[in-house]
Amino acid sequence: PIVGVINRGFRIYINSGAIIDPEVLMDELVRMNVDRGRVTVHPNAAVITQEDRDYERSKASGATKIASTQKGVGRALARKVMREGMVAKDHPLLQDFIGTINLNHQLAQGARVMVEIPQGFDLGNDRPFYPHCTSRIISVAQGFSDAGINPIFMGERIMTVRTYPIRVGNIIQDGETLGTSGAHYDDQREVSWEELGQKAEITTVTKRVRRVFTFSKKQYKAALEAIRPTHVFLNFVNYLESPDELLTMLSNMERMELETGLAPKKLFGIGPATNHVIESQPEAISWLYRKAVDAVS
Repeated sequence: PIVGVINRGFRIYINSGAIIDPEVLMDELVRMNVDRGRVTVHPNAAVITQEDRDYERSKASGATKIASTQKGVGRALARKVMREGMVAKDHPLLQDFIGTINLNHQLAQGARVMVEIPQGFDLGNDRPFYPHCTSRIISVAQGFSDAGINPIFMGERIMTVRTYPIRVGNIIQDGETLGTSGAHYDDQREVSWEELGQKAEITTVTKRVRRVFTFSKKQYKAALEAIRPTHVFLNFVNYLESPDELLTMLSNMERMELETGLAPKKLFGIGPATNHVIESQPEAISWLYRKAVDAVS
């Protein structure tokens, strides 16, 4: 719930589709200085246990074979589906947060609700890269379903795009590849962080170096058709080498938008801070790129 953390007046609702590591949640509430009174957790949200984490980190697990982050997410969800797992209402650390919010009623009364959907569009388990994917469907419709919101309340849709998409790193032990996070679109190629001139990104739990790829027009078009965004947030502009590279990327994006009949507004992430998110027009490319360089220098 990033938006709720940044905006101190917002209520944070961790809905029934969530999968929670209670210890991580408690740590984040403290580190981000979040008022606990703003947080509500649905009683049936799945809970990750140590058993779930241990299972996914074993060599025999499917999570190892697909180079999962091995946080126990998939295992916790599978156990919930089998009616064997722990849910939020049964965990001692979550008792003070348990409750439900009728979001349909809130929306009907004029409230604004933002549903955040984690994971990448092409990492959904209905996408071409199965089984190298996450445990659920990643879509606007699934996000609404998890939150219990009627589609009639659909508003703006913001799609986040990276200049250089990432995947979790492969699992390599003693020179042996135990698991790989999968393939990529045929109009992409895998590159190195050294090629980009950027510090390698590391996964939070496993501490593995993330894999990184060039931009895919095919992937962008597929996401446009499925999500139909009103806004596109192009993040990590600071990873680009020049204004020309940014101009080429925007031209490719706009070509795909024309093919799908969409014209989403553009937002740009030019650095690591929240105030490095800006809105700019294509004719201001050189200015935008200079801002990106200044933001991280």
